[in-house]
Amino acid sequence: RHTFNFCNSVVNTAIKLHKTRLDETEYAVINQIMCLKMGKPLLDEDIIKFLASRIFPENQNLKRYMDVIFLNLRKYYETNFDCVATKLGNLILLTNEIEVGLR
Repeated sequence: RHTFNFCNSVVNTAIKLHKTRLDETEYAVINQIMCLKMGKPLLDEDIIKFLASRIFPENQNLKRYMDVIFLNLRKYYETNFDCVATKLGNLILLTNEIEVGLR
């Protein structure tokens, strides 16, 4: 049953990604964010904060990497698109949907 649910969520995620028509830069950003978040346990935020420095010391640096990713994504959007806030917001929402869908 769990395998079926997981496979179903993967298919739904693939459909969402296809429908959004991301370009290669946006797709790379989503992949980077998801890879960074994979090192973080899927636990309550308070537990994550407590355990992050002990079990996953590399997570202390995640914010710095995420800031660099989003800063460069914003520059990319400003150079290539008119609606920077809309594009950035949509990508963040999609990233969160993917993360929740794969839990």
